[in-house]
Amino acid sequence: MARAGGNLGVWGSLVLLGLYSCAVPRAAATHEFSALNGVSNLKAEAQTNSSITLRWEAPNDTDPENLIYWVQCLGDNIYKTENTTLTVDGLAPASSYKFVVWVEKNVTNSTMETITTSTAPNPVRNLSVESQTNGSITLRWEAPNVTDPENLIYWIQWHEDDTIYKIENTTDTTLTVDGLAAAFSYEFSVWVEFDGIRSTTVTLKASTAPNPVRNLSVETQTNNSITLSWDKPDGRNDTVNLTYWVQWPEDDDNYKNKSTTNTSVVVDNLAPGSTYEFSVWVEYDGIRSTTVTINASTVPAAVSELSCVSTSGGYGVILTWPCPPGGYDTFEVEVGGQRRNQSSCETGMSVSDLGPAQSYMATITTVSHGLRALPFSVTCHTESTGVIVGAIVGILLLFILVGLLIFFLKRRRKRSQQKKTPKDLVFSVPGDILAKDFADHVRVKEKDSNYGFAEEYQQLAPEGQGQSQTTALAPENTSKNRYRNVLPYDWSRVPLKPLHEEPGSDYINANFMPGLWSSKEFIATQGPLPHTVGDFWRLVWEQKSHTLVMLTNCMESGRVKCEHYWPLDAQPCTHGQLQVTLMSEEVKENWTVRDLQLFHVGEQQTHSVRQFHFLAWPDHGVPYSPDPLLDFQKVLREWVDQSMDGGPPIVHCSAGVGRTGTLIALDVLLRQLECEGLVGPFSFVKKMRESRPLMVQTEEAPQEPDAMFPEPPTPGSPAPETPPDSSRIRQGAVPAWVLATIVLGSGLLIFSSCFCLYRKRCRRRMGKKSQAQAQVHLQEVKELGRSYIDKVQPEIEELDPSPSMPGQQVPDKHQLGRLQYSLDYDFQTGQLLVGILQAEGLAALDLGGSSDPYVSVYLLPDKRRRHETKVHRQTLNPHFEETFAFNVPYVELGGRVLVMAVYDFDRFSRNDAIGEVRVPMSSVNLGRPVQAWRELQTAPKEEITGFREGELAGSTSLVPDSGPFHSKASRRWADLDPYVKVHLLQGGKKVRKKKTTIKKNTLNPYYNEAFSFEVPCDQVQKVQVELTVLDYDKLGKNEAIGRVAVGAAVGGAGLRHWADMLANPRRPIAQWHSLRPPDRARPMVVP
Repeated sequence: MARAGGNLGVWGSLVLLGLYSCAVPRAAATHEFSALNGVSNLKAEAQTNSSITLRWEAPNDTDPENLIYWVQCLGDNIYKTENTTLTVDGLAPASSYKFVVWVEKNVTNSTMETITTSTAPNPVRNLSVESQTNGSITLRWEAPNVTDPENLIYWIQWHEDDTIYKIENTTDTTLTVDGLAAAFSYEFSVWVEFDGIRSTTVTLKASTAPNPVRNLSVETQTNNSITLSWDKPDGRNDTVNLTYWVQWPEDDDNYKNKSTTNTSVVVDNLAPGSTYEFSVWVEYDGIRSTTVTINASTVPAAVSELSCVSTSGGYGVILTWPCPPGGYDTFEVEVGGQRRNQSSCETGMSVSDLGPAQSYMATITTVSHGLRALPFSVTCHTESTGVIVGAIVGILLLFILVGLLIFFLKRRRKRSQQKKTPKDLVFSVPGDILAKDFADHVRVKEKDSNYGFAEEYQQLAPEGQGQSQTTALAPENTSKNRYRNVLPYDWSRVPLKPLHEEPGSDYINANFMPGLWSSKEFIATQGPLPHTVGDFWRLVWEQKSHTLVMLTNCMESGRVKCEHYWPLDAQPCTHGQLQVTLMSEEVKENWTVRDLQLFHVGEQQTHSVRQFHFLAWPDHGVPYSPDPLLDFQKVLREWVDQSMDGGPPIVHCSAGVGRTGTLIALDVLLRQLECEGLVGPFSFVKKMRESRPLMVQTEEAPQEPDAMFPEPPTPGSPAPETPPDSSRIRQGAVPAWVLATIVLGSGLLIFSSCFCLYRKRCRRRMGKKSQAQAQVHLQEVKELGRSYIDKVQPEIEELDPSPSMPGQQVPDKHQLGRLQYSLDYDFQTGQLLVGILQAEGLAALDLGGSSDPYVSVYLLPDKRRRHETKVHRQTLNPHFEETFAFNVPYVELGGRVLVMAVYDFDRFSRNDAIGEVRVPMSSVNLGRPVQAWRELQTAPKEEITGFREGELAGSTSLVPDSGPFHSKASRRWADLDPYVKVHLLQGGKKVRKKKTTIKKNTLNPYYNEAFSFEVPCDQVQKVQVELTVLDYDKLGKNEAIGRVAVGAAVGGAGLRHWADMLANPRRPIAQWHSLRPPDRARPMVVP
């Protein structure tokens, strides 16, 4: 192939729009052309941006020897070659050219052949990526340097995988390629086309942005760190390397960034009690995804110091504390059951209504953005000045009362009547029982509703009390106790190795417990709290125990009983220096066995432990069958005997006293029975209570003696732990003789007063009642609720039933039926929950041999609040299934009697009383829900005296801030349809009025309705309140029964009530008032 180069001669060329014409030279025009054939198949073989290669074939009918080929282009330039190819270079890019080719032989020229073709364009310039998203890439380039860039076509090619290619074209210098995969790298090829001729290719690699993270959330929060977690973005997550970036503000102008390849990150060095906005994005190949944001707050810092100063008189304290670092919204303070909030830490808080010479636990908790810091507690002591003065007064009264008592006793010597005094109850301490006598022992003890077991349980009540619990009451340890009344004794507690400069790090709520052969055969502890799980595993490690026994579920009846302290799966959990790993888990029908391994990071040692988790214990009560518990004890004992080289087994439930004590007693007594042929449940429970308080909490006992120990033969049976009384007050440093003097003086004062009244008013009746003194009215004993008999057998029946209505005989007590009820106390809300479940075998009081029963529930002695169930029509076995709540403080429940009265509803006459059940609350253990059946007793006959005006009880309160005056009507007058009208009077005129609802057909209506009147503070002394009781009548006008007036200008009881209200702002003042006849009042207009 010949190549023609150099400058073209002056041939007189013609250029039109990039077309270069190559004409015949003038020198050749003089040649003669014969019939010589021209070249054939003339074509352009190759084109570049500066050259064109031509190829042709020699004439067919001409001898190829001595042939000369001439190629003419661009004016006078002519090229000569003997080959059939020729490359013409030095051409302009993207331009069209016309070439003329002929053959010469023996000075004879052939015919001319022409061809028009173009050069290739130059490639694109500065190819780059303009933008990238998770589904598209935008490319940009500059047009090549050519004469006519408008006629250029740009082609772009890319591949999605190894086999599939895609291509697009455009006449612009930008192109957006979409429909791409996120976080994917692509190679793009770009070339230019002119007149069908392609330029050289320019390539570029570019990646798409990744998708954003999913499900961004806050995992954990502390006072200086926040843990964020998220899910990987959609797309190719397993084959690409993604980097996650987290950004948060350091201050108003600066931000901090943190990167990770994991799907979670811990952001630390944050300020306590502060809210941060976190931004999270994904980066792939230097390309960022869109940003996902979330707001999160740190836990506020806890108060580090709390000072308590008693106020004058000892009836209150003043609390002050320094401001914790960081942010906070409010401070929650609890002292003696009183809870208050305060948003400022610069001023102190005054707490009143406390008792003198007492010790109170004061707890303060920092709250910020709904998050609570760990509480800080101290013990506050009130002054004892008032108690000492009261003791002196009590001593003086004591001498006076003793003198009066001696005087009346001397006068009584003249009477010859003698009375027999009952012998005091003497408890006999039971000893060990032979195996052959155990069945008879149980039969004897379970008589009279387990009277014998209850008697033994009462003897165990004071065991262990009064021992030192100083370590558990230390301020740094109080938050580690699950219940305030279950605190380990100092002498038997299990100490931990103290951590460096950490106060209270040697404390855990656990005690060594005696067994059959050793005084430290077991360890009884409470279920771990969230912040004591690390201490619990330290206890296992330091005691080298191979056995854990768990007798509770983590959640029971909607309450957290124990923290889940072991790993859920094979992923280990780290608690300080200890790493806990779940090695295996075997699930049985009634229990689960888990093998765990502990690894100490500092010591680089391991320790294995096996957990036995008993699951067949119901939420409340005892197991339904003793067999699962006995089988569980057998499996546990076999394991303990195999692992004698380790420390003592660690047993826990929730508080570590009820179920824990039962299982330890069961294991020890069964082994004692096997080794010694006898069993001593009383002595062993007594020994346990000397080591840890409240071991074996309730007095229920097994009732299957013929099964030879089917359940623990201790006086107590397993039961859920009793939540402690949150308002319990520990006695402070008051001398014992002062308290004893106060109690003795008060008792003598009451006794002497009653004795004087008895001698003065009742002497005339002594003769008539002398014969009846041998009879005991057990209803009074039942309602008293304080005797030992009541605690053992609270179902004491009424012995002298009487008719409930004149002329109508009440069926015998065994024909009244029985009632099933449930009792529970919510210590968080301070509510007594009474459930009326069902009744059966009720007496039929209607003519059709049936009744329409309903139940009325109230508390004695005040009866201020009643609840009634729905009426069930024509049935003697109703199912009520209703629950009622009474707001009663736990400390006041001991003096109340719960009455559940069953009535037969009658639409047209008074409802008939079927019977009632009375439960003294002092006899009920409200540490767990109670469910029981009781026989209905005859309801006491209501005494209806002659009606005069009646009485009205009301309460008033004054609120100085807003000025409203409240009046509340309570109860009781005639058997009519009463309601109360309340008028606000000013200057003798009625300016406001309101009225209560109408109570139908009742002697003792109970309203519990409140009314408010807006009265300016300067007008309070100028107004008065008038309460008028009226009898509602549908047909006639309502009849006024009586009225009561309260105000500054009234006088008497109304004036005293008004003065008490003004002296006690914001507190309701309740008083009884006698109704005055309406004719003594000013004329009234009755609607």
